[in-house]
Amino acid sequence: AEQGPPPGRDIAVFNDVNLFDDFAMADPDNQRFVRNLVAFSGTGPRSAGTQVWFDVGRPNACFGNCTVPLMRSTIVAAGLTVSDVNSNAGAFTAIPSTVKAIFLWLPTLAYTTAEVNALKQFASEGGRVVFVGEHEGYY
Repeated sequence: AEQGPPPGRDIAVFNDVNLFDDFAMADPDNQRFVRNLVAFSGTGPRSAGTQVWFDVGRPNACFGNCTVPLMRSTIVAAGLTVSDVNSNAGAFTAIPSTVKAIFLWLPTLAYTTAEVNALKQFASEGGRVVFVGEHEGYY
């Protein structure tokens, strides 16, 4: 039988933001999906994290889809806090130990090698990186 990656320690990639908008998040199955993305248990120091970061910087291509209030309230209902990070190039080099999951939200500016390495380290510690983008060149 095939086994998926262990909880955390991975990256999930979505090429469409519409899965997370309020219309889609009204579906209880999508709410469960988001809870599963962020409220996982596993090994490593990140599995006990209490924060979910939304990186809405770089400048992003949100066109009004960054707020996603129902998605955010689903995460809060799972017992986690949500914080916006308005990153720019070079900002992701020190991720606090309380961060459990990071959503990279529609970036249009590439991540530096140091940032990619910091995100890899974050994932190796049991964190989950969720890339939500419609611009594959930045993934």
